[in-house]
Amino acid sequence: MHSISKQQWTQLEIFTYLNTLFYRWAKVQCAHNQLEPSPKNIRLVLKDILFFIRFPVMTSEDFCARVLPTNLLTEEEILELQDAMKIPRTQYRGHFISKRR
Repeated sequence: MHSISKQQWTQLEIFTYLNTLFYRWAKVQCAHNQLEPSPKNIRLVLKDILFFIRFPVMTSEDFCARVLPTNLLTEEEILELQDAMKIPRTQYRGHFISKRR
């Protein structure tokens, strides 16, 4: 445990960990509410929290590897985020938060 607490985590690692927790929490909430843990129901459980997840700060590689397979985002949101990853974060004016913590 001591070595884990001394480990230095990058922002991206923390971000990825938090996103995994959000996703797992939503799946548990689906089960608690007797809903199939489908992308539609997970999105329903996450509601507005989804837009506080800082997808624009991800690399395109991580976005494709970790977010796209969940089928959580709409096609429009995926296109918006892919475009956002091509420009400086300060210029992004979309639905998702893009400021680093």
